[in-house]
Amino acid sequence: MSTVTGPARTAGSAATLARTLVVVVIGSIMAVLDVTIVNVALHPLATLFDAPLATVQWVATGYTLALCAVIPLAAWGHEPLRRQARLPHRVGPVHRRLRR
Repeated sequence: MSTVTGPARTAGSAATLARTLVVVVIGSIMAVLDVTIVNVALHPLATLFDAPLATVQWVATGYTLALCAVIPLAAWGHEPLRRQARLPHRVGPVHRRLRR
């Protein structure tokens, strides 16, 4: 019986994993905080617009659904920008060699 092992973890991948974990945790906290702020504003919105609280609660539901739809789209839309940002780092050394 043979066992399949995954790629070896290096110090660089551990640092990348830790950085990714910090970003995900901060992003999760910000999303919860954002929705909490909307929920706190429900009663003032109901008073301001003279609407029943049940009707205004759809604001929070719609906001949460819109947030859930936009976050993956933002990550997908950001990918080409990341590729363009990496391009000068790859082209720079080649350009310097060709200039000589």
